[in-house]
Amino acid sequence: MGYVCAMDWPGFAAGFEVGRTGMLQGDAGLEDPAVAARDRNLQKLERLLQFDVTPREIAAYLEEYVIGQAHAKRATAVAVYNHHRSRQIRDVEVSKSNMLFIGPTGVGKTEVGRTLARFLDVPFTIADATNFTPAGYVGDDVENMLMGLLMSADGDEQWAAHGVVFIDEIDKTRRTSAGNPSITRDIGGECVQQAMLKILEGTEARLPFFGGRKHPQGKNITINTKDILFIGSGAFEGLPEIVAKLMRQGQTNLGFRAAPRSSAKEADYRVLLEAPYHILQDALLEYGFIPEFVGRFPVIVPFEALEREEYRAIMTRTRHSILRQQIALFALDGVHLEFTEDAIDAIITQAVQMKSGARALRSLVERAVSKARFELPERGRERVRCIITAESVESGNYRVEPLTAGHEGQDETLQTAGGE
Repeated sequence: MGYVCAMDWPGFAAGFEVGRTGMLQGDAGLEDPAVAARDRNLQKLERLLQFDVTPREIAAYLEEYVIGQAHAKRATAVAVYNHHRSRQIRDVEVSKSNMLFIGPTGVGKTEVGRTLARFLDVPFTIADATNFTPAGYVGDDVENMLMGLLMSADGDEQWAAHGVVFIDEIDKTRRTSAGNPSITRDIGGECVQQAMLKILEGTEARLPFFGGRKHPQGKNITINTKDILFIGSGAFEGLPEIVAKLMRQGQTNLGFRAAPRSSAKEADYRVLLEAPYHILQDALLEYGFIPEFVGRFPVIVPFEALEREEYRAIMTRTRHSILRQQIALFALDGVHLEFTEDAIDAIITQAVQMKSGARALRSLVERAVSKARFELPERGRERVRCIITAESVESGNYRVEPLTAGHEGQDETLQTAGGE
Protein backbone atom coordinates (compact mmCIF):
# COMPACT_ATOMS: atom_id res chain seq x y z
CA MET A 1 0.00 0.00 0.00
CA GLY A 2 1.09 3.54 -0.68
CA TYR A 3 -0.29 7.02 -0.25
CA VAL A 4 -0.67 10.04 -2.51
CA CYS A 5 0.87 13.02 -0.73
CA ALA A 6 -0.61 16.49 -0.82
CA MET A 7 2.85 17.71 -1.80
CA ASP A 8 2.27 16.19 -5.25
CA TRP A 9 0.41 19.40 -6.05
CA PRO A 10 -2.03 19.52 -7.78
CA GLY A 11 -2.73 15.87 -6.90
CA PHE A 12 -5.12 14.03 -4.59
CA ALA A 13 -5.77 14.91 -0.96
CA ALA A 14 -3.39 13.18 1.45
CA GLY A 15 -4.47 9.97 3.10
CA PHE A 16 -6.12 8.01 0.23
CA GLU A 17 -4.94 4.43 0.07
CA VAL A 18 -3.76 3.28 -3.30
CA GLY A 19 -3.74 -0.36 -4.34
CA ARG A 20 -1.08 -2.15 -6.30
CA THR A 21 -2.94 -1.33 -9.52
CA GLY A 22 -2.58 2.38 -8.89
CA MET A 23 -6.36 2.82 -8.62
CA LEU A 24 -8.25 4.03 -5.59
CA GLN A 25 -9.78 1.12 -3.68
CA GLY A 26 -13.54 0.91 -4.10
CA ASP A 27 -13.55 3.11 -7.20
CA ALA A 28 -11.15 1.73 -9.79
CA GLY A 29 -12.65 3.97 -12.47
CA LEU A 30 -11.96 7.26 -10.70
CA GLU A 31 -9.88 9.55 -12.90
CA ASP A 32 -6.85 11.39 -11.59
CA PRO A 33 -8.07 15.00 -11.20
CA ALA A 34 -4.63 16.35 -12.08
CA VAL A 35 -4.68 14.44 -15.37
CA ALA A 36 -8.26 15.54 -16.08
CA ALA A 37 -7.35 19.19 -15.42
CA ARG A 38 -4.32 18.97 -17.69
CA ASP A 39 -6.42 17.45 -20.49
CA ARG A 40 -8.98 20.27 -20.18
CA ASN A 41 -6.24 22.87 -20.24
CA LEU A 42 -4.67 21.27 -23.30
CA GLN A 43 -7.99 21.53 -25.15
CA LYS A 44 -8.31 25.19 -24.14
CA LEU A 45 -4.76 25.87 -25.31
CA GLU A 46 -5.45 24.31 -28.71
CA ARG A 47 -8.51 26.56 -29.13
CA LEU A 48 -6.52 29.62 -28.05
CA LEU A 49 -3.74 28.93 -30.55
CA GLN A 50 -6.40 28.88 -33.29
CA PHE A 51 -7.65 32.30 -32.17
CA ASP A 52 -9.94 33.79 -34.82
CA VAL A 53 -12.12 36.24 -32.86
CA THR A 54 -12.38 39.78 -34.27
CA PRO A 55 -11.76 43.00 -32.30
CA ARG A 56 -15.44 43.91 -32.76
CA GLU A 57 -16.50 40.67 -31.06
CA ILE A 58 -14.12 41.29 -28.16
CA ALA A 59 -15.40 44.86 -27.70
CA ALA A 60 -19.03 43.66 -27.89
CA TYR A 61 -18.39 41.19 -25.07
CA LEU A 62 -16.77 43.90 -22.95
CA GLU A 63 -19.81 46.08 -23.58
CA GLU A 64 -22.02 43.59 -21.73
CA TYR A 65 -20.04 43.97 -18.51
CA VAL A 66 -18.35 47.39 -18.63
CA ILE A 67 -20.27 50.64 -18.99
CA GLY A 68 -18.83 53.51 -21.04
CA GLN A 69 -15.11 53.67 -21.82
CA ALA A 70 -15.71 53.14 -25.55
CA HIS A 71 -12.18 54.26 -26.49
CA ALA A 72 -10.58 52.01 -23.84
CA LYS A 73 -12.60 48.98 -24.92
CA ARG A 74 -11.67 49.44 -28.58
CA ALA A 75 -7.97 49.90 -27.79
CA THR A 76 -8.01 46.86 -25.50
CA ALA A 77 -9.80 44.71 -28.07
CA VAL A 78 -7.23 45.55 -30.76
CA ALA A 79 -4.29 44.87 -28.41
CA VAL A 80 -5.70 41.49 -27.35
CA TYR A 81 -6.42 40.59 -30.98
CA ASN A 82 -2.84 41.44 -32.00
CA HIS A 83 -1.39 39.56 -29.02
CA HIS A 84 -3.07 36.27 -29.86
CA ARG A 85 -3.06 36.48 -33.65
CA SER A 86 0.69 37.19 -33.64
CA ARG A 87 1.32 33.61 -32.46
CA GLN A 88 0.06 32.37 -35.82
CA ILE A 89 2.88 34.20 -37.65
CA ARG A 90 5.93 32.05 -38.29
CA ASP A 91 8.39 34.15 -40.33
CA VAL A 92 8.11 37.46 -38.42
CA GLU A 93 8.52 37.97 -34.67
CA VAL A 94 5.83 40.33 -33.36
CA SER A 95 6.41 42.24 -30.12
CA LYS A 96 4.10 41.72 -27.15
CA SER A 97 1.05 43.95 -26.70
CA ASN A 98 1.27 44.60 -22.97
CA MET A 99 -1.15 47.33 -21.91
CA LEU A 100 -1.06 50.18 -19.40
CA PHE A 101 -4.47 51.21 -18.05
CA ILE A 102 -4.53 54.80 -16.77
CA GLY A 103 -7.60 56.29 -15.12
CA PRO A 104 -9.27 57.30 -11.86
CA THR A 105 -10.33 54.69 -9.34
CA GLY A 106 -13.57 52.79 -9.84
CA VAL A 107 -14.05 53.33 -13.58
CA GLY A 108 -13.75 49.70 -14.72
CA LYS A 109 -10.04 49.06 -15.28
CA THR A 110 -9.93 45.86 -13.24
CA GLU A 111 -13.29 44.72 -14.61
CA VAL A 112 -12.01 45.06 -18.18
CA GLY A 113 -9.03 42.83 -17.36
CA ARG A 114 -11.16 40.25 -15.55
CA THR A 115 -13.77 40.22 -18.34
CA LEU A 116 -11.06 39.77 -20.98
CA ALA A 117 -9.73 36.69 -19.20
CA ARG A 118 -13.25 35.28 -18.91
CA PHE A 119 -13.86 35.87 -22.62
CA LEU A 120 -10.56 34.24 -23.61
CA ASP A 121 -11.05 31.48 -21.01
CA VAL A 122 -7.43 31.75 -19.86
CA PRO A 123 -5.82 31.82 -16.38
CA PHE A 124 -6.06 35.23 -14.71
CA THR A 125 -4.54 36.77 -11.61
CA ILE A 126 -4.40 40.21 -10.00
CA ALA A 127 -1.07 41.21 -8.46
CA ASP A 128 -0.54 44.18 -6.14
CA ALA A 129 2.56 46.05 -7.22
CA THR A 130 2.92 47.73 -3.80
CA ASN A 131 4.06 44.40 -2.31
CA PHE A 132 7.04 43.96 -4.65
CA THR A 133 10.63 44.55 -3.55
CA PRO A 134 13.96 43.58 -5.13
CA ALA A 135 15.66 40.36 -4.06
CA GLY A 136 17.22 40.62 -0.63
CA TYR A 137 14.61 42.98 0.86
CA VAL A 138 11.49 42.28 2.90
CA GLY A 139 8.53 41.80 0.58
CA ASP A 140 7.57 39.71 -2.45
CA ASP A 141 9.78 38.89 -5.41
CA VAL A 142 8.30 40.23 -8.64
CA GLU A 143 8.15 36.62 -9.92
CA ASN A 144 5.49 35.93 -7.29
CA MET A 145 2.94 37.72 -9.48
CA LEU A 146 2.98 34.51 -11.52
CA MET A 147 2.09 32.28 -8.56
CA GLY A 148 -1.58 33.28 -8.69
CA LEU A 149 -1.55 32.60 -12.42
CA LEU A 150 -0.17 29.11 -11.79
CA MET A 151 -2.90 28.42 -9.24
CA SER A 152 -5.55 29.66 -11.67
CA ALA A 153 -4.16 27.18 -14.22
CA ASP A 154 -4.54 24.21 -11.82
CA GLY A 155 -0.76 24.06 -11.44
CA ASP A 156 -0.23 23.53 -15.17
CA GLU A 157 2.77 25.73 -16.02
CA GLN A 158 2.24 25.27 -19.77
CA TRP A 159 -1.30 26.62 -19.55
CA ALA A 160 -0.29 29.36 -17.10
CA ALA A 161 2.18 30.60 -19.72
CA HIS A 162 -0.78 31.81 -21.84
CA GLY A 163 -2.69 33.68 -19.14
CA VAL A 164 -3.29 37.31 -18.19
CA VAL A 165 -1.54 39.07 -15.29
CA PHE A 166 -3.22 42.26 -14.06
CA ILE A 167 -0.68 44.36 -12.11
CA ASP A 168 -2.71 46.73 -9.95
CA GLU A 169 -1.32 49.94 -8.40
CA ILE A 170 1.57 49.90 -10.85
CA ASP A 171 1.81 53.68 -10.57
CA LYS A 172 3.11 53.17 -7.01
CA THR A 173 6.35 51.76 -8.46
CA ARG A 174 7.39 55.10 -9.90
CA ARG A 175 10.73 56.55 -8.90
CA THR A 176 10.22 58.59 -5.74
CA SER A 177 13.13 60.91 -6.50
CA ALA A 178 12.36 61.68 -10.13
CA GLY A 179 14.32 64.94 -10.03
CA ASN A 180 17.50 63.30 -8.72
CA PRO A 181 17.43 59.57 -9.54
CA SER A 182 20.81 58.76 -8.02
CA ILE A 183 20.32 60.37 -4.59
CA THR A 184 19.37 57.07 -2.90
CA ARG A 185 18.44 53.47 -3.65
CA ASP A 186 14.73 53.48 -4.43
CA ILE A 187 13.71 50.07 -3.06
CA GLY A 188 10.01 50.18 -3.92
CA GLY A 189 10.28 52.20 -7.12
CA GLU A 190 12.98 52.07 -9.77
CA CYS A 191 14.45 48.83 -8.40
CA VAL A 192 11.07 47.11 -8.81
CA GLN A 193 10.76 48.47 -12.34
CA GLN A 194 14.19 47.04 -13.19
CA ALA A 195 13.24 43.69 -11.67
CA MET A 196 10.10 43.44 -13.79
CA LEU A 197 11.70 44.19 -17.16
CA LYS A 198 12.63 40.63 -18.17
CA ILE A 199 9.33 39.17 -16.97
CA LEU A 200 7.32 41.73 -18.94
CA GLU A 201 9.29 41.12 -22.12
CA GLY A 202 9.54 37.34 -21.88
CA THR A 203 11.84 35.08 -19.88
CA GLU A 204 12.04 31.76 -18.07
CA ALA A 205 10.81 32.81 -14.62
CA ARG A 206 11.53 30.52 -11.68
CA LEU A 207 8.94 30.25 -8.91
CA PRO A 208 9.52 28.59 -5.54
CA PHE A 209 7.49 25.37 -5.36
CA PHE A 210 5.81 26.32 -2.08
CA GLY A 211 5.55 30.04 -2.72
CA GLY A 212 7.39 32.75 -0.82
CA ARG A 213 10.88 33.85 -1.82
CA LYS A 214 13.31 31.85 -3.93
CA HIS A 215 16.00 29.76 -2.27
CA PRO A 216 19.13 28.46 -4.03
CA GLN A 217 18.51 24.90 -2.79
CA GLY A 218 14.74 25.09 -3.07
CA LYS A 219 12.56 23.34 -5.63
CA ASN A 220 11.42 25.69 -8.41
CA ILE A 221 8.76 25.77 -11.11
CA THR A 222 9.65 27.40 -14.43
CA ILE A 223 7.18 29.48 -16.45
CA ASN A 224 7.94 31.11 -19.80
CA THR A 225 6.39 34.60 -19.79
CA LYS A 226 6.79 35.22 -23.53
CA ASP A 227 3.08 34.64 -24.25
CA ILE A 228 1.65 36.04 -21.01
CA LEU A 229 -0.33 39.26 -21.47
CA PHE A 230 0.56 41.81 -18.79
CA ILE A 231 -1.82 44.66 -17.96
CA GLY A 232 -0.49 47.41 -15.70
CA SER A 233 -3.12 49.55 -14.03
CA GLY A 234 -3.24 52.56 -11.75
CA ALA A 235 -4.81 55.95 -11.06
CA PHE A 236 -1.59 57.85 -11.88
CA GLU A 237 -2.68 60.88 -9.88
CA GLY A 238 -1.04 64.02 -11.24
CA LEU A 239 -0.32 62.54 -14.68
CA PRO A 240 -3.08 64.53 -16.49
CA GLU A 241 -1.48 67.78 -15.27
CA ILE A 242 1.90 66.66 -16.65
CA VAL A 243 0.31 65.75 -20.01
CA ALA A 244 -1.48 69.12 -20.19
CA LYS A 245 1.79 70.94 -19.43
CA LEU A 246 3.69 69.05 -22.14
CA MET A 247 0.93 69.71 -24.65
CA ARG A 248 1.09 73.46 -23.90
CA GLN A 249 4.85 73.42 -24.31
CA GLY A 250 4.49 71.62 -27.62
CA GLN A 251 2.04 74.21 -28.89
CA THR A 252 4.37 77.04 -27.85
CA ASN A 253 7.42 75.41 -29.45
CA LEU A 254 5.54 75.07 -32.72
CA GLY A 255 4.84 78.78 -32.76
CA PHE A 256 1.21 78.67 -31.67
CA ARG A 257 -0.20 80.38 -28.63
CA ALA A 258 -0.99 77.83 -25.95
CA ALA A 259 -4.70 77.44 -25.37
CA PRO A 260 -5.58 78.53 -21.82
CA ARG A 261 -6.68 75.66 -19.61
CA SER A 262 -8.31 75.72 -16.20
CA SER A 263 -6.90 73.60 -13.36
CA ALA A 264 -10.07 71.47 -13.53
CA LYS A 265 -9.46 70.77 -17.21
CA GLU A 266 -5.81 69.87 -16.61
CA ALA A 267 -6.80 67.40 -13.90
CA ASP A 268 -9.35 65.77 -16.22
CA TYR A 269 -8.28 62.35 -17.52
CA ARG A 270 -9.88 63.20 -20.86
CA VAL A 271 -6.77 65.18 -21.70
CA LEU A 272 -4.99 61.82 -22.05
CA LEU A 273 -7.32 60.93 -24.92
CA GLU A 274 -6.31 64.10 -26.76
CA ALA A 275 -2.57 63.65 -26.26
CA PRO A 276 -0.30 62.12 -28.94
CA TYR A 277 1.42 58.90 -27.98
CA HIS A 278 4.89 60.49 -27.64
CA ILE A 279 3.45 63.04 -25.19
CA LEU A 280 2.04 60.23 -23.05
CA GLN A 281 5.43 58.49 -23.06
CA ASP A 282 7.26 61.69 -22.09
CA ALA A 283 4.73 62.30 -19.32
CA LEU A 284 5.28 58.81 -17.89
CA LEU A 285 9.04 59.42 -17.88
CA GLU A 286 8.57 62.69 -16.02
CA TYR A 287 6.14 60.92 -13.67
CA GLY A 288 8.95 58.65 -12.50
CA PHE A 289 9.21 55.63 -14.81
CA ILE A 290 12.39 54.54 -16.54
CA PRO A 291 12.36 54.43 -20.38
CA GLU A 292 12.86 50.64 -20.51
CA PHE A 293 9.80 50.10 -18.31
CA VAL A 294 7.58 52.40 -20.37
CA GLY A 295 8.75 50.61 -23.50
CA ARG A 296 7.50 47.28 -22.12
CA PHE A 297 3.92 48.68 -22.29
CA PRO A 298 3.48 49.69 -25.94
CA VAL A 299 -0.30 50.10 -25.60
CA ILE A 300 -1.38 52.97 -23.33
CA VAL A 301 -5.12 52.93 -22.61
CA PRO A 302 -6.63 56.01 -20.90
CA PHE A 303 -9.90 55.63 -18.96
CA GLU A 304 -12.30 58.52 -18.35
CA ALA A 305 -14.12 59.49 -15.18
CA LEU A 306 -17.75 58.30 -15.01
CA GLU A 307 -20.73 60.54 -15.79
CA ARG A 308 -24.03 60.38 -13.91
CA GLU A 309 -25.77 58.37 -16.62
CA GLU A 310 -22.94 55.84 -16.58
CA TYR A 311 -23.38 55.42 -12.83
CA ARG A 312 -27.06 54.70 -13.50
CA ALA A 313 -26.24 52.19 -16.22
CA ILE A 314 -23.76 50.39 -13.94
CA MET A 315 -26.47 50.06 -11.31
CA THR A 316 -29.18 48.86 -13.65
CA ARG A 317 -28.09 47.82 -17.15
CA THR A 318 -25.04 45.53 -16.90
CA ARG A 319 -25.57 41.78 -16.88
CA HIS A 320 -24.60 41.43 -13.22
CA SER A 321 -25.64 44.90 -12.06
CA ILE A 322 -25.63 45.78 -8.37
CA LEU A 323 -29.41 46.11 -8.18
CA ARG A 324 -29.98 42.77 -9.91
CA GLN A 325 -27.71 41.10 -7.38
CA GLN A 326 -29.73 42.50 -4.47
CA ILE A 327 -33.05 41.61 -6.11
CA ALA A 328 -31.87 38.02 -6.56
CA LEU A 329 -30.75 37.79 -2.92
CA PHE A 330 -34.05 39.12 -1.56
CA ALA A 331 -36.02 36.82 -3.88
CA LEU A 332 -34.53 33.80 -2.09
CA ASP A 333 -36.53 34.86 0.99
CA GLY A 334 -39.78 35.56 -0.90
CA VAL A 335 -39.21 39.33 -0.90
CA HIS A 336 -39.74 41.35 -4.09
CA LEU A 337 -37.23 44.21 -3.89
CA GLU A 338 -37.84 47.48 -5.73
CA PHE A 339 -35.78 50.67 -5.99
CA THR A 340 -37.60 53.91 -6.77
CA GLU A 341 -36.13 56.44 -9.19
CA ASP A 342 -35.44 58.89 -6.40
CA ALA A 343 -33.55 56.17 -4.50
CA ILE A 344 -31.33 55.51 -7.53
CA ASP A 345 -30.73 59.26 -7.96
CA ALA A 346 -29.83 59.65 -4.28
CA ILE A 347 -27.32 56.77 -4.48
CA ILE A 348 -25.73 58.25 -7.62
CA THR A 349 -25.46 61.70 -6.03
CA GLN A 350 -23.64 60.32 -3.01
CA ALA A 351 -21.37 58.14 -5.19
CA VAL A 352 -20.31 61.16 -7.27
CA GLN A 353 -19.52 63.10 -4.08
CA MET A 354 -17.41 60.22 -2.71
CA LYS A 355 -15.15 60.36 -5.83
CA SER A 356 -14.34 56.65 -5.71
CA GLY A 357 -16.14 55.68 -8.91
CA ALA A 358 -18.38 52.65 -9.19
CA ARG A 359 -16.89 51.12 -6.03
CA ALA A 360 -19.01 53.53 -3.98
CA LEU A 361 -22.24 52.22 -5.49
CA ARG A 362 -22.03 48.80 -3.87
CA SER A 363 -21.44 50.15 -0.37
CA LEU A 364 -24.27 52.69 -0.74
CA VAL A 365 -26.73 50.06 -2.00
CA GLU A 366 -25.71 47.64 0.76
CA ARG A 367 -26.28 50.32 3.37
CA ALA A 368 -29.69 51.23 1.92
CA VAL A 369 -30.98 47.63 2.12
CA SER A 370 -29.14 46.43 5.24
CA LYS A 371 -32.03 47.07 7.63
CA ALA A 372 -34.53 45.32 5.36
CA ARG A 373 -32.08 42.48 4.82
CA PHE A 374 -31.94 41.89 8.55
CA GLU A 375 -35.66 42.19 9.35
CA LEU A 376 -37.54 40.70 6.39
CA PRO A 377 -36.21 37.13 6.02
CA GLU A 378 -38.65 34.96 7.97
CA ARG A 379 -39.69 31.33 7.61
CA GLY A 380 -43.21 30.66 6.43
CA ARG A 381 -44.16 34.27 5.67
CA GLU A 382 -46.07 35.31 2.56
CA ARG A 383 -44.29 37.07 -0.26
CA VAL A 384 -44.10 40.85 0.11
CA ARG A 385 -42.79 43.90 -1.70
CA CYS A 386 -39.90 45.84 -0.17
CA ILE A 387 -39.62 49.35 -1.59
CA ILE A 388 -36.36 51.26 -1.24
CA THR A 389 -36.75 55.05 -1.46
CA ALA A 390 -34.48 58.07 -1.14
CA GLU A 391 -35.21 58.02 2.60
CA SER A 392 -33.84 54.47 2.73
CA VAL A 393 -30.53 55.72 1.37
CA GLU A 394 -30.30 58.20 4.25
CA SER A 395 -31.87 56.30 7.15
CA GLY A 396 -32.30 52.68 6.09
CA ASN A 397 -36.09 52.78 6.54
CA TYR A 398 -38.16 50.99 3.90
CA ARG A 399 -41.78 50.28 2.92
CA VAL A 400 -43.39 46.84 2.94
CA GLU A 401 -46.54 46.08 0.93
CA PRO A 402 -48.39 42.88 0.02
CA LEU A 403 -47.19 41.41 -3.25
CA THR A 404 -49.86 41.65 -5.91
CA ALA A 405 -50.06 40.03 -9.36
CA GLY A 406 -48.28 42.70 -11.51
CA HIS A 407 -45.16 43.00 -9.35
CA GLU A 408 -43.38 39.75 -10.04
CA GLY A 409 -40.00 41.15 -11.02
CA GLN A 410 -38.06 44.33 -11.60
CA ASP A 411 -35.80 43.17 -14.42
CA GLU A 412 -37.94 45.01 -16.98
CA THR A 413 -37.92 48.11 -14.80
CA LEU A 414 -34.13 47.94 -14.54
CA GLN A 415 -33.73 47.76 -18.30
CA THR A 416 -35.90 50.80 -18.92
CA ALA A 417 -34.28 52.75 -16.09
CA GLY A 418 -30.85 51.83 -17.34
CA GLY A 419 -31.16 53.60 -20.64
CA GLU A 420 -30.81 52.11 -24.15
